[in-house]
Amino acid sequence: MSFDPNDYVFAKRLTVPRRVLLDASGASTLFAQFTVAGGGLSAASAVTFGVSATGATVLVNTADAALDGIKVVSQRRPAAHRHPARRRCDRCEHQPVHDARRRPDISSYGINLTTGSATVTDPAISGVATGITATAASTASGIAIKGGTVSGATSGISLGTATAPAVTGTTVTNTATTGTGIDLANSSSATLTSPTVTGFSRGIGASTTSTAPGPTIDAARVTGAGREGHRPRLHRQGHRHLGTRHRHRHRELRRDPDPQGHRRHPRPTRRRPLQQRRLHPPRQRGSRPEDPPPGGHRA
Repeated sequence: MSFDPNDYVFAKRLTVPRRVLLDASGASTLFAQFTVAGGGLSAASAVTFGVSATGATVLVNTADAALDGIKVVSQRRPAAHRHPARRRCDRCEHQPVHDARRRPDISSYGINLTTGSATVTDPAISGVATGITATAASTASGIAIKGGTVSGATSGISLGTATAPAVTGTTVTNTATTGTGIDLANSSSATLTSPTVTGFSRGIGASTTSTAPGPTIDAARVTGAGREGHRPRLHRQGHRHLGTRHRHRHRELRRDPDPQGHRRHPRPTRRRPLQQRRLHPPRQRGSRPEDPPPGGHRA
């Protein structure tokens, strides 16, 4: 299906019952959500899907779908100009819309396979919480992701309980050190070939309670990932990693260098001038009544 190049906003989710190719002669953005009920959905290089609302930009509820060239981005929707005034229009059923300065919505998923399956080829997904996901209880087979770039704030690719999913040559990125790049979850017999994961807390992970057959991982490249829930801090002077116990001990030493409470290097006290000091005569023994007299004992 070809359309005039422009930006379009759709208020309702669009259903794709058969294989559809979207094409335009110029750069265009479709702010819409799609449900693939059969066949598949493909987009030409000039067509981009803008995040229009929370939820999945592309929802798949069929088996063996084909998703080619899906590009999902988070950007500002075009402003709507239904009514120039903010007052209520009594003759209209809808309210005026003023979203010229609206912040971009953050979609939950770029592609949600639910309990279906699809072959996703060359996706370009960003600005979402999870790039590509399958329902946690889904045991569907035939899930394959080939090439492309997927960026998610929480997870790049999450495979649920899928059977023999495959990820080949896909780059998964995240600007923050949180979440999991490729979450195998409870999937069985997954195959990861030449994936690249950058910037997550865990590059590739699986559920610790999973009893399913493990994955086959070949030529994976993981960079910028740290241990889950822990990011070691750097010592300012030596630039060395300090563990939690040593870090707290280091703070205590900086606060109180001497365990007995005394400073190792006390600050020099400033003495007052001589004329401001009190000069007392030398104390004689027996000058106080409690002291015995010189040369004898008190009677």
